[in-house]
Amino acid sequence: MSDTPEIKLVKTSRGSTYRMKKKEIVKVQKSNLTLPYEVGKLLRGLAMPQKKAYCLLLVEGSWTLQSIANELLCHRQTVLDYTRSKEAQDPDVLASVWDLPIPKLPRVVVGEVYEKEIVQPDADVLKKLLELQPLAQKVRSYSPKFREEAEEYTKLLADEIGRGVTAYQLSKALGITIGAINFRLTRYGYKPLGTGKSKAYNSILEQNRPQ
Repeated sequence: MSDTPEIKLVKTSRGSTYRMKKKEIVKVQKSNLTLPYEVGKLLRGLAMPQKKAYCLLLVEGSWTLQSIANELLCHRQTVLDYTRSKEAQDPDVLASVWDLPIPKLPRVVVGEVYEKEIVQPDADVLKKLLELQPLAQKVRSYSPKFREEAEEYTKLLADEIGRGVTAYQLSKALGITIGAINFRLTRYGYKPLGTGKSKAYNSILEQNRPQ
């Protein structure tokens, strides 16, 4: 199993981006089990009363009769008889093996799925957006005032969405609507133009953008 999950970016039909993280489907192996080498060696070296008690503890730890029988070179019925014997049930004998290791069952990958990953807005970027927002919102008509702030503000919005942050998350953090974000991204060329007839959703004129 990889320690670093695989990430892929998926674009929606509306131009937004979200991250998909690969997740391995892992299940506990319950068949064809093999005891760890050191545990098998320890089991074989015990005196018979302790061996029987240790078998009982391993079975209670979800190890199969067959996995234990394979180590002892005996039939699984023999291991079952060990776990039911008086020695295995004796409190003093059990106490003598109580601290011996009971390993967890191995886990195996049985498949893979991609899950949508929630990407949080970057705290520093969010702080900068909140600083620029009141200035970017003051841009009017052909006035050059606050154009640079508006450009920077819009680019930061686009970069965060491109990183996988949703417009919904940004709208909640900035106190504006999703429509306002999409409108701005469209006007500044970060989203494709829609099919509507409203001129408000056309790109702003290049001469009105800072050079």
